[in-house]
Amino acid sequence: MSEQQQPKQRTAVSVTAASKAEVTVEENFAAMRHAAMSMFKQRTKDLTMVSALTAEAEVVEKLNCQVQSTINSLQEQKAILEARIEAEERRVKEREEQLRGVHTMLAQMKEDQGVFSGVRRSSEKIAMTLHQFVTQYTAKGGNVVHLLERCHERTHGRAPNEWRTATNDLRRRQSVLEEHIKHIETHQTIPCGFADILLEWSRGVWRQQHECATALHVCEQLLSHDALGAIRGLLPPPTLVYGHDSLDEDCDIYADACMRETDNLVGVGKTIEGEGENVGLCCAVVPSERVEMARSRWTSVHRLRLSLREVVAASCDLSKELEEQLMLVKLLSDRVVVLDAQIEDAQSNLQQDSITIQREKEMHENLFSSWQKALQTSIVHMQCEATCRSAVESKEADMARQEVELEAKTAEMEAQWTTLHTQAMQLYTTLLVEEQQRAEALCHLTSATDEQRTQETRLVALHEVCEKFEGAVRQECDEMDRCALAILNHASHGMGAGAAGQDNGRDENNEAVEEEDSTRASAINDFLEQLLQCQREEEKEEAQRESVALSSLMASTGLDAELLQRAADSLASLQQGVDREMGIHLQWRQETEKELLALAVE
Repeated sequence: MSEQQQPKQRTAVSVTAASKAEVTVEENFAAMRHAAMSMFKQRTKDLTMVSALTAEAEVVEKLNCQVQSTINSLQEQKAILEARIEAEERRVKEREEQLRGVHTMLAQMKEDQGVFSGVRRSSEKIAMTLHQFVTQYTAKGGNVVHLLERCHERTHGRAPNEWRTATNDLRRRQSVLEEHIKHIETHQTIPCGFADILLEWSRGVWRQQHECATALHVCEQLLSHDALGAIRGLLPPPTLVYGHDSLDEDCDIYADACMRETDNLVGVGKTIEGEGENVGLCCAVVPSERVEMARSRWTSVHRLRLSLREVVAASCDLSKELEEQLMLVKLLSDRVVVLDAQIEDAQSNLQQDSITIQREKEMHENLFSSWQKALQTSIVHMQCEATCRSAVESKEADMARQEVELEAKTAEMEAQWTTLHTQAMQLYTTLLVEEQQRAEALCHLTSATDEQRTQETRLVALHEVCEKFEGAVRQECDEMDRCALAILNHASHGMGAGAAGQDNGRDENNEAVEEEDSTRASAINDFLEQLLQCQREEEKEEAQRESVALSSLMASTGLDAELLQRAADSLASLQQGVDREMGIHLQWRQETEKELLALAVE
């Protein structure tokens, strides 16, 4: 037993020394790795902080750009609003000027309306007076109608042309009569053709005009009294009487002389008759009838002269009256024409006044409607101006508030920018330091990777050694199992068995060994699992289940408790080392992959 224990102790010492060296190497590697990982983590933290700070700086720059853009937009809006305010002020001034013009136009319109109303009233008065005048003078009981009736009565319905021709005829006949009268007075003879003229006059127009009845009667009397032959046969031509200025007196003297001559002739005839009677002649020398006729004719001449004078005076008066009436008719006709023209002018003026009044009314209505529209538009413009002013005031208030907020934000952002600038500078310095540390860490990492590779090679070698040690341990365990089985077989069969019994026992042992060789691997695995389970149970419940696990293992294997304890400790430490190395290796692989990805991303 001592010889068997010595190699076991040597192997255990070598295993413990190797495990200690391995533990120290692992501790050193873990420390280096921990330092590298801490440096790498610090580097990643710094990089994340730098990226966050750069992101914040970009955000701040974006905010600054937005603030600048908002300031520019606000300035543009302010300029636009100022331009709009100026435009609105100009429009308001223009509208005020337009309103002043409208007010002046309205005042002028009021004045014009007053003037037009006065003109309309005066035109209405003129129209009323003209209408009254026309109605007064053109009515049935008017002066014009009375004058026209009187003229019609006096003219007997004859036209002014007829009166004019009649007046001219009378003037011509008057001039002819005056010439004949002058001829009779001067020559004491009736001119030739006088009877024809009287006959013509008695048969002409005077028979149609009752105003000439006296002249017609005188003409008829003159035609009926023909004393020309008696005067020519009996009397010498009468002596002419001169020295009288008046024709009437000459005519009277001539008629008296003729009458005296006729009386003388009658006296002479009577003396002749007396002498004839004295002689015895019975003769009628004096034609009494003819003398009477001659006397009557001369008296009729005197009367005719008087009547002719009367007729001439009457014709003169009549001509004067006719002239007056013609003048009156002419005046009346002119007045009527003037009145007609005035009436037509008044009617045309009335129509024009009505048209002008209608136009003025329409113009006033249009002006009133335009004034109302202008007033409405001015009210709307005033409302728009008030709304614009309120909007501008609100915009100015908003702009002032936004300017205050913007100034506060700009101040805050400037403070933040200064702090961020200082932080960025600090971070830049730290970044430079971290860059240096990163370079150093990369150097350490490369050295650590080289060392890890060496450690991995050493770990592979250690794993091979562990496998060899495990094989040796398994062999020792097999031997120990065989020894224990042999001891148990010897103890169970007793000392009295013979050689045949020993051979049978050996054969049985060989068969058992062969059977055990087939199940050795499974048994070893079960044993190792039991040892590990026992170690775990010892770690968990140190006081309660230690005796139970050891007793069960000792009962199953027949080994000592110390040996089982050492085997379990070595196996657990080996398993822990393997697990730790595998975890470290996996963690290192993951971290290296992450670092490689981060480096690839950078």
